Amino acid sequence: MFSETADIETASADYASRFTGAAGEFFLERQTNITLGLLPQSPKLKILDVGGGHAQLAVPLVKSGFAVTVTGSTDSCRIRLEQNLDAGSYEYLSCDSLNLPFADRFFDVVISFRLLPHVDRWRELLAEMCRVADRCVILDYPDRRSTNILYDQFFGMKK
Repeated sequence: MFSETADIETASADYASRFTGAAGEFFLERQTNITLGLLPQSPKLKILDVGGGHAQLAVPLVKSGFAVTVTGSTDSCRIRLEQNLDAGSYEYLSCDSLNLPFADRFFDVVISFRLLPHVDRWRELLAEMCRVADRCVILDYPDRRSTNILYDQFFGMKK
């Protein structure tokens, strides 16, 4: 077992249920549009989605023609990908996110959504993502200046 495995939870059906309904659909649509807008429009672009078993961005990235590789800390993290993407349209690899098995600058872009706020060794995760990225790293994180300051108290209700 690897040291950072928060993606097991974020790749689960239970976690995905947080994004159902009109508000969740709106959020995911905005997230997708913003992310696609940040990417160079080159269909040959190689993208690594670290901890992306939730399939929130892998699906639209694959459908946009990008070469997508997704990593997860166990094979269970690939279930949502398999449910939402055709076999062979992406690559999946179970591995240690703090020791990615790729050469330096191997991917044009590295992304990671739904992961950073849940890991303890986030500095190491960011360093590893930067190591394998050639052009840029795109990620999300909760800003504690927002309502996320109440995250611990209201997580159940938020879910």
